[in-house]
Amino acid sequence: MTTPDWNSIDQFEETFPEYNCAFLDILGYKQKAADYFDRRFNLYGRINRAFSTAAAAQLLTSFLMDCSNLKVEVFSDSIIMTQPKRGSGIGVILPFTCHFASLLSYEGLFIRGGISRGRHCRKQTDQGFDFLASEALQKAYLLESKKAVFPRVLIDSELVRDMPIEEKTLVVSEGEDYFVDFAHHVINRQGNNFDDVVAEMNEIQSEINNQTDDGVVAKLQWILDYYCWTISNNPSWNPDSFTAFRSNAPRKFARIS
Repeated sequence: MTTPDWNSIDQFEETFPEYNCAFLDILGYKQKAADYFDRRFNLYGRINRAFSTAAAAQLLTSFLMDCSNLKVEVFSDSIIMTQPKRGSGIGVILPFTCHFASLLSYEGLFIRGGISRGRHCRKQTDQGFDFLASEALQKAYLLESKKAVFPRVLIDSELVRDMPIEEKTLVVSEGEDYFVDFAHHVINRQGNNFDDVVAEMNEIQSEINNQTDDGVVAKLQWILDYYCWTISNNPSWNPDSFTAFRSNAPRKFARIS
């Protein structure tokens, strides 16, 4: 409609707060969902178990960081996390995503995604329907869909530039990209969960051997290379025990702190 009265609705005043948002995608969801409905893979149970453990850990550390107003939603293959911006860092979304990604890996589920910041508006219509418009989620989605490729959660480079040093310890760079470093939850920093790590990597290798999809193979091999790099950079581990899992693909992993 082009009448002045109709378009006068666009003359409005509203303040849009800045939010930190994560957009995560569960890889291989179609097959996992099919197995769930055929009662061969408890998709809900596994995701719920990962959430329960991550939430319990978050509660224990809530005195160290502000966990208020963190909202997490799951629909189909997408997981969305939102929290109002406080300070220069990402806040609880970073450690929560870090721990949650590692827990999902033990459930045979891998995610890729993006974390960004921007103006955000969530409200209800007069009928009680949810309305959501978010620059932060748009940018996070583009990181997931256009750049992440592998099972990694990319972080907007502008956020990395301004984040405090304690948050940078949870970030790894790969070339020009930055992603959430979840491997230390899988590979104990003290080097005392050797059997668990070998079992996890053997399971991934077995999946690679049974795969006919080159794209899936590349994603799973990326995880093994990332784990091998993590092990090789920890003096508590012997990297020679894991050479069989490593590919010759050129990786550019590096610590940023």
